[in-house]
Amino acid sequence: MHIAKLKPEKGSENTLFQMIEDADRLFYAAKEHYDNGAVSAAAEAYQQILDEYPNHGKSLAHLAEIFISYYKNPSQAEDLIRKAIQNEPSYTTSYFLFADLLLEQERYSELIAVLNKVKEIPGVAKDFVLKYFALLNEMQGNYDQAIDFFKQAIRKSLSNKNITEFAEAIDRCNLKKQID
Repeated sequence: MHIAKLKPEKGSENTLFQMIEDADRLFYAAKEHYDNGAVSAAAEAYQQILDEYPNHGKSLAHLAEIFISYYKNPSQAEDLIRKAIQNEPSYTTSYFLFADLLLEQERYSELIAVLNKVKEIPGVAKDFVLKYFALLNEMQGNYDQAIDFFKQAIRKSLSNKNITEFAEAIDRCNLKKQID
């Protein structure tokens, strides 16, 4: 997180560390609402966090997710994601949300740029980056390249669930090759 982005208000006795800790604590409470299906409560909680901590990248990203999935407002979601990436560039979830949005809108050149940026972040889930490169190629009808990326994703993954997902995607690409 860019710590300089969260600046204490004048007269505040909270340290910067306390402010970040408070914002994150509130974030995880809001995320729990979302995970439990209370989407409206989560959206309201994220907005309250942003009222107090307007540059909290995690809250921006997850509010964007709600704008994508529930409010069906990709324009507002994109604005929130861009701000999330700007303020907390190491939070990779923002990039993957952006990748979903760009893939859905078939904005492939922008998607490639986002994927090239996120793959350089230390600790990023490389299997997810490879998955998005695979999906990009699949959407463009480049099934052999997509299969190669899915195979690379399998090699990088430590999750049985993800490995199964990628293997099923390979099967899907092979089926698409047969009907072309």
